[in-house]
Amino acid sequence: MIHQDCITLPRLININRHEHRVSRTSLLGVLNSVCGVCRQKVDWTCGGYSCQKCPGYVVHSKCATRKDVWNGKELEGIPEETEDIEPYVVIDDNTIQHFSHKEHYLRLNFDGVLCEDNKHCNACTQPISLESFYGCIMDCDFMLHKKCAEFPKKKWHVLHNERLTLVPRKSDFFVCDACYRVSNGFVYQHGDMELDVLCSSISEPFVHPSHPDHPLYYILRDEDGICSGCNLEESHVLSCIEVGCGFVLGFKCATLSHVIKHRVDDHPLTLCYGEEASGKYWCDICETETDPSKWFYT
Repeated sequence: MIHQDCITLPRLININRHEHRVSRTSLLGVLNSVCGVCRQKVDWTCGGYSCQKCPGYVVHSKCATRKDVWNGKELEGIPEETEDIEPYVVIDDNTIQHFSHKEHYLRLNFDGVLCEDNKHCNACTQPISLESFYGCIMDCDFMLHKKCAEFPKKKWHVLHNERLTLVPRKSDFFVCDACYRVSNGFVYQHGDMELDVLCSSISEPFVHPSHPDHPLYYILRDEDGICSGCNLEESHVLSCIEVGCGFVLGFKCATLSHVIKHRVDDHPLTLCYGEEASGKYWCDICETETDPSKWFYT
């Protein structure tokens, strides 16, 4: 038996929770599985969507065809895209040619300690700090964190149901639609959707050091969530799905650097995930009282 509405379900689609296509099947046959969208259990005797390349990845039919998950395109009979999404060409073990800086090669530096304090990554706009980075072999100050240099030219993201394209930015600014930070770095975009490379790097399951026991997922919510890092309301949050936990993170806090260098101190500063404490805490920069239950650097 089949619902009348289910007869017209598409056979082959892309969803924004998975890099590969998923196909409709009348019998999932995967025991003890959970839906890749809502994270609820899936009845293996029923139909749904599964990935042919990733054994065990299944999605409820209704979840896979939600408007915020699927772009409405039936792909049966349409060849899969085979375009090159690699962001760079390898020249040798320590040298690459990145698509955003084709005029010069970039060389890998394994430690950012020797980098000047005022140098920033052109992709994420964050300080080079203590991380490995690629620097231009010519004297043009173009730098990319190693992890930023590896971002693919195209990808899917949970906040948009169309594939996003990585676009280098030169001087104009944009506001990230996930964390609302202003940036002039690289941007993943499609139509009106614009994500900075930090927020676009978040994928499910997302594991954060502040909540190591359980992974976090992007779950559709009826109301804004209160971020456990800054105690502010956020429209886009990553949630723990364990019963009774209630831990959520906004994209801004989820993408904060864990270790940074700052000009006010000679030593690296580490992100502290808040603490229950009595007494007063004071910020050494603005000299105002801070809330110890919120995240801070120390």
